[in-house]
Amino acid sequence: MISFTKKNNMVKLTGQLSIEDVADAKTKLEKALASSGTIKLKFDAVERIDLAFLQIIHAMYNSAKAAQKKVELIQPIPEIVTQVIQRTGLGYLQMWQTN
Repeated sequence: MISFTKKNNMVKLTGQLSIEDVADAKTKLEKALASSGTIKLKFDAVERIDLAFLQIIHAMYNSAKAAQKKVELIQPIPEIVTQVIQRTGLGYLQMWQTN
């Protein structure tokens, strides 16, 4: 599930995040990005996430960067998410670097 709170520009990701959710995720992430210069992305109570969903998040990050906007990852990122990031080889991408 994806929820966007305009007041604090927070996109909260919860539950099972998979290819079935990609169309909804794309729409909501685009809306969030259009409404602010900085989006806060929070993984909260994520039970499952797959590569397709991570690719949508990364595409939003690239779109934000191209538009001179910012995506902030709220720490900590749950272990289930970091495991998939590492397993899929996406850990090298700048957006996932925490230092």
